[in-house]
Amino acid sequence: MITIVFMAVGILLIVFQTTILQDLPGNFGRPDIIYLLVAFAAYRFAWLPGIILSFTVGWIFDVLIGVNLGVYPLECMFVFCCLKIVATNSPIRSSAYEIPLVGVSYFLLQMLVFFFSSLTIPENLPEWSWGRIIQDTFLLVLAAIPSFLLFNSLYQYLEDRAKRSKPARRHSVRQK
Repeated sequence: MITIVFMAVGILLIVFQTTILQDLPGNFGRPDIIYLLVAFAAYRFAWLPGIILSFTVGWIFDVLIGVNLGVYPLECMFVFCCLKIVATNSPIRSSAYEIPLVGVSYFLLQMLVFFFSSLTIPENLPEWSWGRIIQDTFLLVLAAIPSFLLFNSLYQYLEDRAKRSKPARRHSVRQK
């Protein structure tokens, strides 16, 4: 149930990102809200529901605006798996590393994507700009704070609702 609701949220975020955020001036930057949803899924969801959510949202986004089909779902799966492994094995309290790890992982992903793009499609390679990458990373980290608060509130609400809807089990006393 929670995965289906977050898939619907992902579709709404895709619509928001591809319509409203595209109208912002180019020098302002546009945070990748889908990336934030995938990162949140890595922190809160179990492996299978998180993989399904990440792949589905990445695939829909790739079909809508992808230049090289299949790249964005692979990025989403890669980010989900890496963040899930780090989050699962971390001895630090989750609130201390979630937002900074989103920024670091986004920055590293941009470098990795640029490197693989230079190997596979050098004729369509965008110009590398450290300032632009740092600005996009900073903007994503700023957008992650309210996004994670909203995602976490929705997740907690759905989890509490699911717990309340399950009837309590009554144990009968056995008579011998």
